[in-house]
Amino acid sequence: MNWFLDIVKPHLVLFVLYDLWHNLVHEIHDRKIPMLLFSATFDLSPTKSLPFIRNLYKKTYSFIDTICTISESDKNELQKLEIRTREIIVAGDTRCDQVIARRRSVEESAERVLPEIVMQKIASENLRVFIAGSTWGNDEKILMPVIKEAISIREKFLAIIAPHEVGSEHITDLVSEFGADCIVLSKISDYKNEKVIIVDSIG
Repeated sequence: MNWFLDIVKPHLVLFVLYDLWHNLVHEIHDRKIPMLLFSATFDLSPTKSLPFIRNLYKKTYSFIDTICTISESDKNELQKLEIRTREIIVAGDTRCDQVIARRRSVEESAERVLPEIVMQKIASENLRVFIAGSTWGNDEKILMPVIKEAISIREKFLAIIAPHEVGSEHITDLVSEFGADCIVLSKISDYKNEKVIIVDSIG
């Protein structure tokens, strides 16, 4: 562990869940490098309650400067060890909190992004939705002929292109490539079964 730390030379060390190696934690502590454990979960099972194992956990967790637990119960379990860490904070689970928040955000804004008429079109005709996000000019040179070919052979699909550059000149160029088969997102309320939606805004 000394060899590893000599190479890496960390200024701050983050651990997740319960992935703590005692020797590594010990050496980091001796070097006075701050440590933080996040998404921490802990269950003081009968095995962990054995004196030797309990003392090992107590010593290891006491070296951590700040521990952010998933739940209040995890915090309570750690406090039973009487560890000497600076602080224990209930901060939730980073593995799912952001995913849930993003999903809720999408659900709340879904009607604003794609109105009901578009959603009904997708569902009623069982359209495949092709999304190209943050495209650059070179991407679009490859995508546009393929999309045009799909339109010409009456493929059951809807293409949504979100270009990286949303300047009016670039958007105009993209729209002109597809002509009547295309509509920009800002005018989606006028949707008339176009095959291509160009996202003309950021966010």
